[in-house]
This record gives sequence, structure tokens and C-alpha cells, in this order.
Amino acid sequence: MKKTNIAGPAFPLKGEKTEYKGMTLRDYFAAHALQGLLANGHKPNEWTAEEAFILADYMLDKRLEEKKKS
Repeated sequence: MKKTNIAGPAFPLKGEKTEYKGMTLRDYFAAHALQGLLANGHKPNEWTAEEAFILADYMLDKRLEEKKKS
């Protein structure tokens, strides 16, 4: 997986001019996707985190599509 920090911070600070610190929006989406997978009976394995990031990337792509429409 090559995408890193493509979405910026999950919780940006207005007027902040320093480098972003903390989790990215991609990390935030992946954490929630992972929570959903596990809560719905998905058995953890070596691909579980990968699946969470695949879902996060899909959500980011959809978000970008919606921004382009408006």
C-alpha cells in the first residue's frame, strides 16, 4: 500500500502553519472500518488491517468524487 498522508489531518487546527501531527483522515477512516469489520464477526488475520485501509481508500476516493461534483 503506497498511499501515505494523502488526505491530510483527521483533526486539522485552523491557522496552523506547522507540519501536521497525529493521525491522518485515512488512518481515521481505517480505524473505523476495522472496528466495523471486527464488530460484524470478521475474524482477525494477517489481511485485516489491509482490508481496513482498502475501505479507507475507497471512502477517500468517494469523498473526492463528491467534492468534485460540488
